[in-house]
Order: sequence, then structure tokens, then C-alpha cells
Amino acid sequence: MYLALFINVLLCVLAFYKSNAKDLNIPIIKDFTPTMWWLTLSFINNYYGLTSWWKISANPQDGGMGVVKATIVTGVIALVVDVTLLCVHYKVEAKYIIALVLVGIAGYIVK
Repeated sequence: MYLALFINVLLCVLAFYKSNAKDLNIPIIKDFTPTMWWLTLSFINNYYGLTSWWKISANPQDGGMGVVKATIVTGVIALVVDVTLLCVHYKVEAKYIIALVLVGIAGYIVK
């Protein structure tokens, strides 16, 4: 399950750079055609995203978290990765920190 969580983090990083390639002037992927996007990044993201999701959301008896906890954990991972990369590549804003604090509180309450 930990490998699936790590893959989920990598996919969030990949999705961030895919969506911000033109703003960040990433020369390798900023001029891709839509077909090339799908063949390279989206295909990888969809395949490994679904694979990691099924491993994370498996029944607790099978080593997973269950669907509800998996949804919360993957959502928190996506938010933390996105906010971290936004702060690294753009600028730190108060709304990012507030969002992280609110998600942390919500995660604590749901736990």
C-alpha cells in the first residue's frame, strides 16, 4: 500500500507539471500536441492512477484503507503536493496555508 501512496504522489507531481508546463517554460512538454499528451503523460497517469487507487482502496482485511479513507488520503496528498509545488514555483500566499490548515483539521476530525 505504501508503494501505491508513493505512486499517487508521483502522479500528482506529474499532473502539476503537465498542467503548468507553459507557465513554467518546460521545453520538453510545452509544445506537445493533444495526441502526444495522451500517449505520454495521460496514459501513464490514468494507468498508474487506477492501479494505485485499487491498491489503496482495497478492504482493510486485504491491506487497504477502504474507499472512504482512501478518498480522503488521496485528496489530502493531491492538495499537499499541489500547494507545495505552487509555493515552490510561484509564490507563497496565505490562502495556500489556510487551505492546508483546514485540510489538516478536517483530516484530524475524520480520523
